[in-house]
Amino acid sequence: MTNYAVALVLVLVVVTLLGIWPLAAALSACIVVSGSALLHSYRRWMGTASPPVHRVALDHRVLYQWTVSGCIGLATAATIGAVGVHTPHVDAAIGTLQAVFSAAAIAVTAVFISSLVDWYWILPRVGGLGDHLAPCEAPGELWKYPTAIWLLHRGMATALVVASIAAVPFFLAATLGDPATKAVLSVVGVAVGAGMAALNQRGLASITNAFNQPIYVGDTILVNQPGEGEGDPMVRRRAYVVDISVQGLKYQYLRGDDFTGPKFERKGHGPVLGGDEYRAIERVEKAAAVPCRHGCSCVNWYCRNNPRAYDF
Repeated sequence: MTNYAVALVLVLVVVTLLGIWPLAAALSACIVVSGSALLHSYRRWMGTASPPVHRVALDHRVLYQWTVSGCIGLATAATIGAVGVHTPHVDAAIGTLQAVFSAAAIAVTAVFISSLVDWYWILPRVGGLGDHLAPCEAPGELWKYPTAIWLLHRGMATALVVASIAAVPFFLAATLGDPATKAVLSVVGVAVGAGMAALNQRGLASITNAFNQPIYVGDTILVNQPGEGEGDPMVRRRAYVVDISVQGLKYQYLRGDDFTGPKFERKGHGPVLGGDEYRAIERVEKAAAVPCRHGCSCVNWYCRNNPRAYDF
């Protein structure tokens, strides 16, 4: 998130200096409002409980990142707007820079706010913070809504990034060039838009299907795993779903209802990208495995007991 925050400050300042200070102000306001609302939600979730020791310093860092980046963006935009600084005649070079940096500002803002949702809303829930049970301790239907939000905000961020990139040629076609140049840019815009839409199919699907997701975080699933030897048939193994994203599922293999793998070694196998491999996964309809029923089994990377869970 530190890299996103630095990039955010840079693009907001550049957009302001290029004369599009209202956009910089609006994006900065979105950051401050989103950060404030999410921080309030996080504090309510935690109640009187304290966050894990390994998260405390990072909480301060995240607070510093969104407040500083948002306030710098607002201050710069307010200053430029107040003194009435205007960009010189918008030629092709300036117009191109305006389009590129505006798209970059929107894209980076979307990714940064999505990261804040992860930090303040998703991770406290799947990690079992605030004296709440994590999905590895109590899986089931109660994780449908958090899974939907997880998919929804990531899908929306991906869609905004793609849309920002695809919009650049259309913006240039509408504002710059002679008729021939406009026609070329329009064709380029259609081609780029089609390509971005094809790349973003999973992102759009995660938005439309977020609340119909058949598999929730914490579920036990059956996964096709290649046999140990060459030519051995596939075997079906039970697995615990650690993470659900636009790219697919991440999971840890189980032995029955238990996790016996390395402790907090990685977030999980995967992701499962789709196609036949995804169809090979089915939700286990009977009682789900509870790997941490009798104590921390280290199956859940985001667990409050994992000192590396919140590493940036």
